[in-house]
Amino acid sequence: MKKLSILIPRYKEDESIVCYLLDSIKVQQAIDFNDIEVVIAQDGLEQEPLSQEFINSYKDRFDIRYVKFEHGGISATRNHLLDISCGEYVQFCDDDDMFSSVLGLKIILDKINNGGFEALFSTFTEEYYNKDLNKRFFVLHENDCIFVHGKVFNKQFLIDNNIRFKNEIKFHEDVYFIAQCYHCSNPNKRVFITTPFYIWKWRDGSVVRSDQKWLMNTYHILLDSNESLVENFLERGMIEQVEMFSFIVTFNMYYKINLPQYCLPENKERVLEIERRFKKFYVKYVDYMDKMPADKQQRFIASLRDKAVAEGLMLEHITFEDWIKHILEL
Repeated sequence: MKKLSILIPRYKEDESIVCYLLDSIKVQQAIDFNDIEVVIAQDGLEQEPLSQEFINSYKDRFDIRYVKFEHGGISATRNHLLDISCGEYVQFCDDDDMFSSVLGLKIILDKINNGGFEALFSTFTEEYYNKDLNKRFFVLHENDCIFVHGKVFNKQFLIDNNIRFKNEIKFHEDVYFIAQCYHCSNPNKRVFITTPFYIWKWRDGSVVRSDQKWLMNTYHILLDSNESLVENFLERGMIEQVEMFSFIVTFNMYYKINLPQYCLPENKERVLEIERRFKKFYVKYVDYMDKMPADKQQRFIASLRDKAVAEGLMLEHITFEDWIKHILEL
């Protein structure tokens, strides 16, 4: 058995994009490459495949497999990868990202070899390109429990706790999976790494990163994902998490609709659509969120508002109480 499986879903990205990730694995230092395997899964049999010559160019450095599945989306492809992986631990990587440190795998394998863990969460770097300024920025994500980037999990832990991606979720799928990994893991078996070794790269062809309205246009799917997560915790009997996530989703939605771009007249109808979807969530879980202790509520409100301020919030144009009244009248 390998110690670590690096699992990479691929959709349409060509070799000129995928090579950055594979090259960054190839140059890793101070590790035994016999401890790792790399598995790339093609999401869709109709897609132009990676060439065998391209795959073979990495075989002299590490074990690499290239498999193909019927198109099922990112969640289904990651589940396929999990099922066929041979490693004791698994790391999901996007095929247009890369390791930013040649010691990244050493950091992971050292933690595996020194007692192991159920879940590893690391600081990671996000690359962002501002077209107006023609300049790239690099932002650190610390204590992140939302994105799959820089995370590693014990495979048996995932199996024992029935933690998988939900095939039906095509966007905003990470939080559904990562939140379960965090809250189902033993606090004494969680590892946090402050040294960033993974970069979420900018790619011009990525709609998620380059379309400024992408989140607004897919917010209803985010709410679907949030509801699936809350239902998952309900099924597990994890009521504290149900209360917490119901509260977070509600106030995150409140601060989002107060952001300047959500207040533009041109986005009014889209925001109303999102609010109608949110109403279903709120009515379903309001009794749970209201049970959260007041001190926790205030901490989450302060944190979520600070995040919104960083995104451009200046002053709320409607109070929370008036907004909820508006929601219930929709």
